Amino acid sequence: MSSIPKYEQDTINKQFETAVLKAKDVPSDTRLIVVRDTSSSMTSNAVGTTMTSYNVAKAMALYFSAFLEGPFADAYIEFDNKATLREWKGKSALERWFNDRADAYGSTNFLGVIDLFIELKKKGVPLSEFPTGIVCMSDMQFNAPNNDAGNKTNFEKAKEKLRVAGFPKDYIDNFVFVFWWIPNSYYGKLVPGFETFGDVRNVFYLSGYSASVVSFLLTGKATNALELFKEAMNQEVLGMIQL
Repeated sequence: MSSIPKYEQDTINKQFETAVLKAKDVPSDTRLIVVRDTSSSMTSNAVGTTMTSYNVAKAMALYFSAFLEGPFADAYIEFDNKATLREWKGKSALERWFNDRADAYGSTNFLGVIDLFIELKKKGVPLSEFPTGIVCMSDMQFNAPNNDAGNKTNFEKAKEKLRVAGFPKDYIDNFVFVFWWIPNSYYGKLVPGFETFGDVRNVFYLSGYSASVVSFLLTGKATNALELFKEAMNQEVLGMIQL
């Protein structure tokens, strides 16, 4: 960080603070935590950028952590072979960025995130303080789930594991899954499969590099992927486009 001129550091930190303050103006009861894929494939450049998928996910994790409270305040979940709750260290955005000690290696065990939730519940973290959803930043090449009963997807196994661990039905039914694809050069033109079929309530699929799209989720108007698309398209600026 010392190699960055002081005026650039101040500008970057101020831009980050402004982006957070604008998002906090959106009324919402949704508490989303980023689960950040740190498998080895994430070190490849994100398509259309000079940044790695790893750093795109890191930036999003830093941004969304500003909206959490309690034991998950200023934190994100890292997952590769397993999942770990990480807390940002430092006062400014840049300090937190450079103090992060996550590393990219291993596989992409999405269900490790659910195992971590279960572990934290066993340690006594109150349900009222748990996130109400996750934003999974990944190239989406998940490990295949261990299907001991039928051909389930990672999403289906995740909900099953939460039920077995004693999470209330209301919490599970209202839990938000945002699968945010960051395509990179590691997998070439390979497109990941979907974790659900049709428009499933509280499951959303995104791509791209703008966190602003999540504002449509935070309003609570969209309840599935199709409704989210329609909400995103229903903007005044898009109505000005003529074909």
